Amino acid sequence: MSNQLVNLGLPLITLLVLLFPFMYRKKHIDPFEPLCFFTIAFFWGGFLRSLWLLNDASARSIYRLTVEDIHKALAFTLLGFIFFQIGYLHPLATVIAKKIPPFSFPHWNQKRFLISMGFLLAFGFFFLIYFIDVTGGVPTDLYLLSYKRRIANNYICWGAGLLSTGSILYLVHIYKDQIHSLKTYLLLLVLVVWACLFPLLSSRGLEIMTLLYILILYSHYLSQRLTLKRILILSGIGTFLFLLMLQFRQASHTGTLSLHKAIAVDTTASFFVESHYFFDITTASLIVKYVPDIIEYQQGKTLTNWLLFPIPRSVWASKPENLGRILSDKLYFKQLGIRTGGIAPPFLFELYLNFHIIGIAVGMLIFGIVSKSLYLRLLYSSNPITLVLHALNLRFLYGLFIRDLTWNLVMYFQWLLPLLFFLFFVTHGKKNGPGKSIHS
Repeated sequence: MSNQLVNLGLPLITLLVLLFPFMYRKKHIDPFEPLCFFTIAFFWGGFLRSLWLLNDASARSIYRLTVEDIHKALAFTLLGFIFFQIGYLHPLATVIAKKIPPFSFPHWNQKRFLISMGFLLAFGFFFLIYFIDVTGGVPTDLYLLSYKRRIANNYICWGAGLLSTGSILYLVHIYKDQIHSLKTYLLLLVLVVWACLFPLLSSRGLEIMTLLYILILYSHYLSQRLTLKRILILSGIGTFLFLLMLQFRQASHTGTLSLHKAIAVDTTASFFVESHYFFDITTASLIVKYVPDIIEYQQGKTLTNWLLFPIPRSVWASKPENLGRILSDKLYFKQLGIRTGGIAPPFLFELYLNFHIIGIAVGMLIFGIVSKSLYLRLLYSSNPITLVLHALNLRFLYGLFIRDLTWNLVMYFQWLLPLLFFLFFVTHGKKNGPGKSIHS
């Protein structure tokens, strides 16, 4: 069998394993189904990127990868996807979905809702202003607007994120009370714009996408199902926003902002294929190449790092680094001479890094069962109060497919805990009037 046939066949077979369930379905494909997102993410980051690496020797030389390294990474990916599909298609997922206990919210207290909105906006703005002040002040030129602001204290970042919690709480209020008017949607737009200021200034594009994802999901399940045309339009807008943010970051170094580059073909190709976004087969290939020679098997260490995240590094200076920084230091910098801010692998290869092939088989089987169970649980829910919590569960699954466990759990809890607290506060006060308990 020639190398060219393997170079095309192995990525294609791996992609087809993800596409398999769609081949025999007669019903409409739900764009929010985890399997749909996983397929798209692998298509860009795994399928196309592996074709680029396998057919471009200069690209492989950048990462000092051989064709065999990429073949091995794709083989482990194929194995992981097979076990994922076994779990995803197994009837046990449906049984678990039906047994997941429902969230219970007795009623909606309008007074507590207004108190919550006041608190979230006041504290959110306080932390946002503080963040801007300690990271360079109000942007008055292109450099201050575009450079990536950092702050060591993650609790400040969490505080600024309360503006996103306020936006989501108001969205729940709109759908719960069916207040669909121009005035309410304009106010929602203002809240969303305010909430996007912090992630825009700190180059946290995924936080913006998470907020927009929840807005779109609400429309999809509670108002009007998305058509293929709308999906393509929204995907195009999201891609342009990501590319525009990349141009802003480059502008901090060059001093000029090129809008036409944000829509250029080479920029788009670089973002989707040559970068480390989506399913990062490049980092996966490096892990297969250098583990366990350069980095020993972690035996579960990276899978429990999220428990240590709440401890500030100022209190525990020797706190273990996250997986992205470990790989950036030991692989990208020390082996390749490439400085990066932190590149984490897909969850599948974090499993490989910890327990080799056994980790992939068992971990992806469980991941498949959990993914299908949480998706079905969302479909069983039609209440706007509980839908947002199920939406965050799906957002966690999307992230876990393309990145490590700790990074995703931290992000998940940063969104979930404040929202869950304020939903509980609003729905467990004195009832405003007659109404039934809400269970979903």
